[in-house]
Amino acid sequence: MMGSSQKHLKQHAAGRRIAVVIIAVAMAAAALGLTGYSRVKAQESMGYQVQITDPSTGKTVSLYTDTAKTPAEIRTDLASYVKETGSGVESVDVSSREGIRTDSEKTEAGNGTVYSYTEFLKQIVDNHYIDITTVENYQKTDLLQYRKRTVKTASLRKTTKKVKGGVYGKRVTSYRLVKKNGATASSEKLSTELVQKPKTKVTYVGTGSVRSRRGYLVRGTSGYKVVDFATNWIGNPYRWGGTSLKHGADCSGFVYSVYRHFGVNLPRVGQSAVGKRVSLRNLKPGDELHYPGHVAIYAGNGMVVHAVNPRIGIRLTSMYYTGRPYSATRFVTK
Repeated sequence: MMGSSQKHLKQHAAGRRIAVVIIAVAMAAAALGLTGYSRVKAQESMGYQVQITDPSTGKTVSLYTDTAKTPAEIRTDLASYVKETGSGVESVDVSSREGIRTDSEKTEAGNGTVYSYTEFLKQIVDNHYIDITTVENYQKTDLLQYRKRTVKTASLRKTTKKVKGGVYGKRVTSYRLVKKNGATASSEKLSTELVQKPKTKVTYVGTGSVRSRRGYLVRGTSGYKVVDFATNWIGNPYRWGGTSLKHGADCSGFVYSVYRHFGVNLPRVGQSAVGKRVSLRNLKPGDELHYPGHVAIYAGNGMVVHAVNPRIGIRLTSMYYTGRPYSATRFVTK
């Protein structure tokens, strides 16, 4: 029994020693963590102080950087930085009137900010802590307006157009700019070069016409445009044998004159003999509908525009207003 008790006491004592060791290790680790944290913070807030003094105002600016440099090196590096980050910089002059004082040992940053050396140079340039004069080459590109011209041609049908040209010209002017702290102090024009001549925009307007033939569709004219034009004459009079959209036309004369406006020549009578026959179930705006003794232009949605009779004149009505059409003809492709 005594041997068993002694063994139990020894195990208990060993457990206490292990616990003490664990606590000690934890405390040491915590202490090391705090020490490491403090060291990192101290390193981040330590830098080489650079003081820049403006002699005209006596104002001094203090910056901290992570790189030790002499005043002469800082001025040289500023010139290189401006040339590398600028566009077309030919030469850089860094003023020597501002006083620069540098520390050779790291100290605690008074404002808590330690810049990388490149950011340090950027701070000086952006805030104009030191006057910097640059000579730069600059090019300005101007667009030159093209002229416009209209030419009538019988090679195109009426109401059709064709456009060529219409290209802006380009003129490049070179300057030499003298800038102080980024602002232009003076400029000198060096040269002007015409890089590209403007090309006149020529609009060819059709004045010609084409005769419609059996089975032939005229390209380039929309049936919707035909209908839009035809409806402009609604309310004008009917005149037997007439072809005037304004003063009077009969049914075939109306269709004849509407299509003539678009450069499509239909026969004055017998219009069903030209163009392309289409099914009455596949009508499109602009198609001509044929009735016994009458013709009309299909306007869509079961409506037609036509010169009805002397009493009514030119009207938009149901396609069945004068009876049931027996056939239809198409003259244009769209």
